[in-house]
Amino acid sequence: MAQLATSIEREAFLRVLLMGYSKTGKTTSTVVSLANAVGNGYVICCGDKSSLTPAARRTKKFSFDVVRDENDMEAGIKELRRGAKEGEYKWGFVDDFSLYASWLEGALRDQSAATNKSGEADGRRYWPEFKQRLLNIPRRLFDIKVHVVFASHYLESGPEIDGQRAKTGRGIMPMIGGSAREELPALFPDVLFMEKEKDGRRVFQVNPEGVWGPGARSADGSHTIDADFGAFLKLANDTVSQEKGVKAASKR
Repeated sequence: MAQLATSIEREAFLRVLLMGYSKTGKTTSTVVSLANAVGNGYVICCGDKSSLTPAARRTKKFSFDVVRDENDMEAGIKELRRGAKEGEYKWGFVDDFSLYASWLEGALRDQSAATNKSGEADGRRYWPEFKQRLLNIPRRLFDIKVHVVFASHYLESGPEIDGQRAKTGRGIMPMIGGSAREELPALFPDVLFMEKEKDGRRVFQVNPEGVWGPGARSADGSHTIDADFGAFLKLANDTVSQEKGVKAASKR
């Protein structure tokens, strides 16, 4: 059945990729600010659950499960879908997706080596499978009617080798293997980069042109806001209101 275009605006939810260096407070800032802004949520924890301890000291408005393999991830997706349908969860947070990607890459590489007569992994087979499985996760979560945030570590790599895909740069998600590092960020309407200022304040770098990373502050259109998803939601809503105003004025 065809859906009305107006339903897109009415059911608009955040779909955010949040990147930043390790220990900048991505987990705590995300969980606490989402809980304060919209209510209870659910964390798909791909790392150690101890990373949630600082957030748990500040809010109890979240549940979580620890993910170690694809079965765990499937269970997490199912739980978020259930909780959203029953009105229990208003947001979902996948943290840290780069850790899950690393596990999946290793599992598929080992599987390829085990099934290859030479005993060596065949990248021509497992890289496409890796990308398909990895990109399928945000696509499925985006179908759930809650705010969805994926967090990932940002780590600059060493010198790049001629002929290989770039590992950092515009539109690239570091620490993700193969072409998925370019295609994964493209799934997200918003990509934020989190930093800790010299005075201890944590901020989101916002850039509407898809530029992120430590050097993005000098890019056209870049600005910072407090590392608070309540503030980002307000910014997004204000932008929509301004666009409506421009459209209305153009019709007069």
